[in-house]
Amino acid sequence: MAVDVAAVAGVRLTEFAHHTWDVEVAFDHEAPLLSAVSGLLLDQAGPFLDFLGRADALDARPVRIAVRTTAPERTFGLEVGDAITLTDDPDRPDAVLNAPAEWWLRLTTGRHAPAHTPSEVSLASASLTVDDLRRVFPGF
Repeated sequence: MAVDVAAVAGVRLTEFAHHTWDVEVAFDHEAPLLSAVSGLLLDQAGPFLDFLGRADALDARPVRIAVRTTAPERTFGLEVGDAITLTDDPDRPDAVLNAPAEWWLRLTTGRHAPAHTPSEVSLASASLTVDDLRRVFPGF
């Protein structure tokens, strides 16, 4: 598999942003991920979600989630089934997640402890919880 320069640069930017957060949160409990890179990281996160997550964490219960982020504003779908994939915004989601983009990015890399979850994160669902999402994305 060939990897282009843009993909390598994106991976390095992701590592830099998340490891910077790892250090900053040790001194500031409410530190966010670098806001200057959130949009760039959002736009490239899709191909890595199946690698980062555990599709089997929901006991083979497939779900479709409408994800709505702020700073920057984005709307897209997340499907957890046989694999974890980004999709268009689903018409009939099983859940609706509203969150700052930086928290969504931290969620997908396992940096989602309740103590570091902003109050504006909400998940509307009859069958899915934020803790379920934490199990889907346990981190490394």
